[in-house]
Amino acid sequence: MIPSHFVILATDDRGKHQRQTQPLVGCELTFGRLTDNALAVTWDRAISRHHGTILSDHDSVTIRCNESSVNSILFQGSRVREVTFNRPGEFVIGRTKFSLLHSDLSAMVLIDDVETEEEPPLLDQISFTLVELRTASPDAPEKELRALAQIPGLAESSKGEQELAEKLAQLLLQTQPRADAAALLQFRKQDGDSDQTSLWGAYTPTHIAFDVRDSLQAEFRPSKRVMAAALRSGKTTVHSWNAGDGPTLDATLTEGLSWAIAVPVQATEVSWCMYVSGPGVVSHRDQLASDCRFIELVGEFLRSITVANEYHERKSALTNFLSPRIAEKVLSSESDRALAPKESILSVLFCDLRGFSRVSEKHRGDLLALYRKIQAALSVMTSGILDADGAIADFQGDAALGFWGWPIANDAPAVPAVLAALSISHNFADEAAAAEKGMLEGLSLGMGVATGTALAGQIGTTRQSKIGVFGPIVNQGARLEGLSKMFGCNLCFDKETANQLHNSEVPGTQTVRHLGAVQPAGMDDAFDIFSLVTPEDKSMSAAADVVGGYEQAWQEFSAGDWQAAQNLLAPLTACDSPADFLYNYIELHGPKAPSEGYGVIRLEKKK
Repeated sequence: MIPSHFVILATDDRGKHQRQTQPLVGCELTFGRLTDNALAVTWDRAISRHHGTILSDHDSVTIRCNESSVNSILFQGSRVREVTFNRPGEFVIGRTKFSLLHSDLSAMVLIDDVETEEEPPLLDQISFTLVELRTASPDAPEKELRALAQIPGLAESSKGEQELAEKLAQLLLQTQPRADAAALLQFRKQDGDSDQTSLWGAYTPTHIAFDVRDSLQAEFRPSKRVMAAALRSGKTTVHSWNAGDGPTLDATLTEGLSWAIAVPVQATEVSWCMYVSGPGVVSHRDQLASDCRFIELVGEFLRSITVANEYHERKSALTNFLSPRIAEKVLSSESDRALAPKESILSVLFCDLRGFSRVSEKHRGDLLALYRKIQAALSVMTSGILDADGAIADFQGDAALGFWGWPIANDAPAVPAVLAALSISHNFADEAAAAEKGMLEGLSLGMGVATGTALAGQIGTTRQSKIGVFGPIVNQGARLEGLSKMFGCNLCFDKETANQLHNSEVPGTQTVRHLGAVQPAGMDDAFDIFSLVTPEDKSMSAAADVVGGYEQAWQEFSAGDWQAAQNLLAPLTACDSPADFLYNYIELHGPKAPSEGYGVIRLEKKK
């Protein structure tokens, strides 16, 4: 079998795992999580046990996902099930980056194998001070300025980092007449402790791009030791394998090349090493300083592009669960612990879709239509949470969980939480009433807000992560949402939330009602629940006489006179759902109150 001209390198997003395989022309290879695959990506749970196939001909490689594989290929910002390469490129599945590379260089440079390193010893090394580089006179200033002016256009037209690196390697070779080869090697910083036995130290190489002149007859082999030394020192250096009276040229890495300039380009997560090499004896320090200065300027452009890409990638990841305004604040924070889990005073909003079972049964033969309905409902929930500068912790089927008070502290997180709930309720009603959409027909909302101490933080890595919130208030928020259905209203919240609302302008002309003290099944303690009457509440009254009558009835209920409470509730049941619920509760468990604990609604099962 004939090996392909390419190899495929799989690297995890933390730089701790790396595997490669070389496709065979006309032979289908498999990749997946199990070790029996030709390319075994054992570290990534997002990749199926047998995720897909790799098929190569002489000039291209096709990657295809199996039908049973859940996660698709992320290629140039789109999710696809199949992609074909006829040049170096990259794609992502889960938290693993797959790089398609030229086979002649990838095995030598990207695979870290110190024991087989056959490089000759370096005979000379020149380093430059910052002053020397800044005062270096350019060789051909107009030509260099024109070259630098091309870089923004090259970045804009490139479809990925690999393509940009290839174009910059060509640019370097065009502007360095004494060089016969140029390369850019990309690195990703490892998480945690670095491997002390690795030549690269804290870095993992991910892909390489290069260009050589036609006059270079030998196979180009950039020096790993030279690039590693530049990365470790963080300084531009010139290395020579022939100081004038040393070994002949045939003892060097690449026959015909006797010197190399290595320029490290370091950003937050991704770093590069720019490598330019040529023939002859290293001389004329001023000339070398000029060459190094230009390569460094190219490196500054590359660093700026890399930092900008990192920023936008991180912002894109953050805006999956944070509002744009909060994401900007996090990104502008100097602390790298802005998303670290911490204990805070939080308010959680649990928002659930009602009527989903009936709608699911109705659309059992049209799952796409059902999905669109759920998507429309979740879109209303998501917009309400993010527009109120909340964070989205989770989607649970047809429910969404948002919270406030992290990562930006808030003295009264209940205020934006309830504002979000009111916005969601209003927008959901508008969407449901839109005859041209009809997406939310047969569906309604229930919401619960709870406030208290909880732990919130980012889970995962900088490239792929989610956030979570943990604590009793999460369970209480879900309970309150269930109680809202029991009392026939859209929203229920706890006493701490009510206390924070009391000193705010959120209620406005809307009525805050105390519905009572409830002890849900499975909970040892009872808690007071409240609601805010909104225009969307069709069965809960805001009329002063009804609200006053219910409050008087609850006082009698709490005092143990359930019969008096029921008599007060009787005329209210037709126009007020909380009154109707409490009346029926007394009917079921009374009319005589129990000897103790009579001021609490005790639920026998979860609502």
